[in-house]
Amino acid sequence: MSPLGPEAKPSITFSVVIPVYNGESSITAAVESVRAQSHPGEIIVVDDGSDDGTPAVLSKLAESSVATIRVPNAGPAAARNAGARLATGEYLVFLDADDELLTGALSAFATQHHRQHRLVRSGALIDRGTQGTHTWFAEPSRHPYPRGAPLAGTFSIERALFHKVGGYDPKFRFGENSEMLLRAQMALQEVPN
Repeated sequence: MSPLGPEAKPSITFSVVIPVYNGESSITAAVESVRAQSHPGEIIVVDDGSDDGTPAVLSKLAESSVATIRVPNAGPAAARNAGARLATGEYLVFLDADDELLTGALSAFATQHHRQHRLVRSGALIDRGTQGTHTWFAEPSRHPYPRGAPLAGTFSIERALFHKVGGYDPKFRFGENSEMLLRAQMALQEVPN
């Protein structure tokens, strides 16, 4: 029997990396959506050279256990890599500064990671006003795109796997999640010698 009890599982640790560029009006809500998770996660906000009031907002967030760094503007891929280098969690979740994690997102990812999945994909709840919403749920990733192109905040990747594939390619200013996850998927499908 485990010293944690028959039902206890070792804790899954997350680092949630949030790149932000001129996001003074949205970054606090993104951070609060991570804080509101029932499964805790380390929060790292990377200011990608903002020239609005974002640095002032981040200085207040840094006073409340949010790690913040500022890097020269190089795009979201480079900013995500900078945050991942500081991360201590076993798994990484990347969230855009104008998005919010759905309630229970980290717990849903943790459930799948407990089943030895190194990459977990889910969908998103997308609010398009009168066009309605659509909801998808966390699932192990067996294909690069199980349900559409990956949005930030809809996948969790083992930190070791992320670094093994070289992280994000900073040449990509758009589609960086798709490109990185394709490389991760290929690495997961490699057959050891």
